[in-house]
Amino acid sequence: SETTPGDWTLLGSATVTSQGPNTATYVPITSGVLPAGDYGFYVRVPAIFEINTGIDMHYTSGSNTYSNSDISIITGIGVGGDFGDPDACNHWSRNYPLTGGACIFLDRMWNGTIYYDTEPAVAPTITSAAPGNGTDGVAYNHTYTATGSSPITYSVTAGALPTGLTLSTAGVISGTPTVPGNYTGTVTATNGTAPDATQNFNITIAAVPPTITSAAPGNGTDGVAYNHTYTATGSATITYSVTAGALPTGLTLSTA
Repeated sequence: SETTPGDWTLLGSATVTSQGPNTATYVPITSGVLPAGDYGFYVRVPAIFEINTGIDMHYTSGSNTYSNSDISIITGIGVGGDFGDPDACNHWSRNYPLTGGACIFLDRMWNGTIYYDTEPAVAPTITSAAPGNGTDGVAYNHTYTATGSSPITYSVTAGALPTGLTLSTAGVISGTPTVPGNYTGTVTATNGTAPDATQNFNITIAAVPPTITSAAPGNGTDGVAYNHTYTATGSATITYSVTAGALPTGLTLSTA
């Protein structure tokens, strides 16, 4: 990525003028609190250098890693000019070889000091409302949110979610409930800093009333076998019965 500006995401920057050889130049870069991860420092300098003039750049060759319990600085190769501008190498005063069409300098070592503050770890607090009720056979979704130090993970630590629903570690309940009923339990949010945050849930999954979708039974003939099947939508299990009048003599209706 050293030679491709588009591969970088800018988090903070500063424009400074060198204070000269062997004199520290303060670079005040400010940005938000950075989560754990890998970040890069990129120094952009004029593409054209003049040896022994004020616009030349000097650095210490070599590579190394410097670290403490909070941060590691890993050094290595660098590029000349603005993202490896070939002019930084091709100028008559340098005439360095190009690598892959870009100006690549030798390995360089870190020569400076990084001043930083660490953010105190903050225990999680669930800020979202408890999940609501749902309906059998209808897709369900609920997202938990919480404040506190990242990353925060979520889990069901008591009871159980409705059948068909799951809770991701990112705090999303999703799925399609398949069994009506009332479900209770506890969701816990944790980030490694005590105390964990908990929130109880009480989710009722409503049954769907049946709707007969088949046509009414047709006519028949005395002495000839007869068959008709009812179909219906709704929460299982659906049973059928004759609740008024009577079927023709010799016919019966099963609960199915």
